[in-house]
Amino acid sequence: MIPENPVTPLFDDFDITEILVNRFDQIWFEKSGRLFPSERKFESALAYQFFLDRLCLVLGVEVSFEKPAAEGQYQGFRVQMISDSITQSSTGLSLRRLGGGHWDFAKLVASGFLNSESQTILMNLLKSQQSLLIVGETGCGKTTLLNAMTDSLPENERVVFLEDTDELKLKSPSGLKLLTRKGQVGGLSEVTLTDLLKFSLRLRPDRLVVGEVRGPEAKDLLLALSTGHAGSLGTLHASSGHQALLRLEMLVQLGAPQWSLQTVRRLISLSLNGVVVLGKNKKGLRGLKKIEMIRGCEETGLLLETVFEQENF
Repeated sequence: MIPENPVTPLFDDFDITEILVNRFDQIWFEKSGRLFPSERKFESALAYQFFLDRLCLVLGVEVSFEKPAAEGQYQGFRVQMISDSITQSSTGLSLRRLGGGHWDFAKLVASGFLNSESQTILMNLLKSQQSLLIVGETGCGKTTLLNAMTDSLPENERVVFLEDTDELKLKSPSGLKLLTRKGQVGGLSEVTLTDLLKFSLRLRPDRLVVGEVRGPEAKDLLLALSTGHAGSLGTLHASSGHQALLRLEMLVQLGAPQWSLQTVRRLISLSLNGVVVLGKNKKGLRGLKKIEMIRGCEETGLLLETVFEQENF
């Protein structure tokens, strides 16, 4: 365990979603979607370095000039460290709280994240096995909503989860979760999301759930969805439905640079049914902003129809 320090007491405030340390005397935290400076600080740069060394030891990682970045999980937080060889000042630290607790549709409605209309639409989309992307900027609640949606699926549906970071809650006893891993020189081989997608297709999935689509695995995901596994879900960083589809086009082309843009768009229209857009309002509160369905593919791009829009987001 790590001795008492200025960072870990912030763990107890579950309204804090992220803790950022720029240097020993500069600690910030995100609460209700806004950043605030913390009154806490390390006694010295040496005390901060001692904390980082202990954290690396617990995580089993190394941060050095040769390895300037490391990541892991600690006490329900996703940890990212960047060494001073890159920051040119002090080692930077980010601790992002993983989606904690049990979230379902009822709790999201009670919190104002959803309303009764958007809840009904989402439930109907799940029942009719529509494949959806949940999109939004960082901290908008993509994982929270994804957990609530998978929580409502029948137990006799086999859902296979694919993730880089262990954030999603596996409710179904018939389901399975697969995690990527980083390779090590002379040690374990790397397992990518593309690998997990290939493995998952041999595991009889009814639905696939991808924690985050961020690379060339987008091509393999869409190919899988175009041949079955209706009702699959995933998240992607984007601020709107159109931006999400543009990013998805680019990610597919990373995996298939020989494909024409029109081929990519036709594959998306065959594989994906809609986009759920999340956002934050002026008060920093998270919520569902839009639900848009893909209605066709033309030479100028994919056609989106808005079936729900929340006015205050």
